Parts: sequence; structure tokens; C-alpha cells
Amino acid sequence: MESYAELRRQKYGTDLRGKYVRFIEHIHDLVRSGEVERLSAPLSVYWAITGRCNLRCEHCYASKLHSYSTIEIDLKRAKKIVDLLYQINIAELIIEGGEPTLYTGFIELLYYIKSKGIPVTILSNGTCMTDDIVECINNSLDEFDIVQVSIDGNRNSCDAIRGEGVYEKVIDSIKKIKNHVKVNCVVTAENIDSIPELCDTLFAMPNIRTFHLSPLMKMGRGKFQKMPTFQKAQMLLKNLKERYGSWVSGTAIPDSIILSKQRVFDDESKNIKLGCCAGRSKMYINEEGKAFSCEFLQDKKGIILLEEEFNKVWLNNWNEQASNARKVSLKMKEKGKFIPFCADMEI
Repeated sequence: MESYAELRRQKYGTDLRGKYVRFIEHIHDLVRSGEVERLSAPLSVYWAITGRCNLRCEHCYASKLHSYSTIEIDLKRAKKIVDLLYQINIAELIIEGGEPTLYTGFIELLYYIKSKGIPVTILSNGTCMTDDIVECINNSLDEFDIVQVSIDGNRNSCDAIRGEGVYEKVIDSIKKIKNHVKVNCVVTAENIDSIPELCDTLFAMPNIRTFHLSPLMKMGRGKFQKMPTFQKAQMLLKNLKERYGSWVSGTAIPDSIILSKQRVFDDESKNIKLGCCAGRSKMYINEEGKAFSCEFLQDKKGIILLEEEFNKVWLNNWNEQASNARKVSLKMKEKGKFIPFCADMEI
């Protein structure tokens, strides 16, 4: 049987987005492995433009990080942050929440971001796609952009996890979006058997670029959900790859668990690169416009963007964390075994 590490290795497309994502991930991998200490500015920026969310998903890790507050950054300041991100020449902006389409100025903000030519990924639950929002997405997004929507299994499994009627709403939203859709599915012990049926349904929809499996994160409400067994996850991915090829990506088991069980970086795990990019090639902005090196470190003091000179923020505020993350990455490579590098990582 083909190794699980080889099966879960991302095989990016040959289109413009696929090539671009491959380039970005290559740079992040150099940072993860410790070969590159730190970039002069973040390559990827994650921005939770609102903490509001209309769903209460059973496996939501973000329930630990967000209070579902109605507080959100005003549009004028949000545009100034976009100007800043454009000036420092970020490679991609990942727009999330909460549910980002609930942000009051979502349409105007998205048009403004794309007027700057910044490549965008929108992480959405797909249930709030009004006609105006769909029109904005179809008119503004280009071949470098993606709308990632979440469906966790077939109709019964998805609705059990996300709420009654969610599956149908998301499918309806997908049908309206022209050609920018990526479907993400969080794999749990409860929904794993329903995923092949979901893939059969989605593969027939030509506007879905890829179907991505994500492992359960044992945080927030996700802490109380069960992961599938390694054997079952391995068989699922093998069968989906045989049927759909590179249209399927991702993994159902966290890389940290694979490596911690194996204990060594052997042939099985050679394609897995672990390490921390926070404050080194990635940055996170919350719904108040405060910058953090990582969304999991919001208990630390955030930096209010635009009140301090950005280069000083990036190069000075997260020095200790960036240095420690690189040391752990290099030590993993040297000793050939997994070393936990994040306090929230559960293995």
C-alpha cells in the first residue's frame, strides 16, 4: 500500500493558482524546517474580519478563540489595513471569522482588496451567501483566488455537525459561485463513513476545484469529538485518491500524531514538514484590527496596526517566539523525531 505520508502530500494543480500556492507553500516549508530564519515581512496574513458566526458546529476549534462578539472593525480602518498589507507586499490574504460574510462591509471590503490585486482566500461556512455577495465574488475574484466552504459529510452527517438544513444551503451557494470553490471537510470518527458519498456528489460539480480533508483539532468544542483511527483514515484517503486523483487533498490525521507515533523521520514521513511559521512568514489579525504572530496566541498582547510602524512590529515584537520556533524546527531535523512546538498541540 502507498504510504500515508505520500497519499496526504498535497499535489497542486498546474493552473495559475496551483502554481502560486505551490510557490507560497515552498517558502513556508523552508521557514518550518528552519532553513530560513524569518522573512522580512509576512508572506501569508490571516484576518478574522468579524467574530460573529451564525453556526455552532460540534467540532469548532475556534470556539476557544472567539467570543462570537458583534464587535467588528470599521470599514474605513479596515481599508487602511488593506493599504498596509499591499505596501508590505504580502503574497496572500486569508479572510476568515467567525463567518466573514456576516461582516457589515464585506462586499465593499472585498472589492477594495481585489482592487489592489491581492490574492484572496475566503473561508466561509457557505450559509450566508446572499445574491449580492455571490455577485461580488463572481465579479471580483480571479484565477489566483478561492472560496473555501465547509461541508462535513453527506446531508445527514453535515447537518448533525453543523445544524439542520446547513448541507442544502451550502450546496445551493456552491452552485451560484462561478469557478472559485474549494470544499473543506473536517474528518471525525462520526462522519468518516459518509465522506465517499459526499465526494460523489461534489465531483459532478465543475466549479469545485478541489476537495480537501482536514483533521479534527482537539480544541474548543472539537476537544469533545473523536478522531477516526489511523487505519480507517488511511483507507479513506487511499480510496479517494484512487477514485479522484489530485482533486482530493489533505489528511484526516494531524501530522504531529503521525510523527509522534513513528518517532523518526523515515521514508513514511519524509513529506511531512513540521515547524512554526508564526511571526516568521505568517501573521494573524483579529476582528479588532490587532496583529498577533498566531491566532492561537491571542492571550498575548496584540499590536494595533497603523498605530505603530509595521516593520518594527514585525521585526521586534515576536523575536523570541520566532527564534524559539526555529530552534525547535532545527532540533527536530537533527534528532529525527517529533518535538511539540505549540502549547495547544494535542497528540
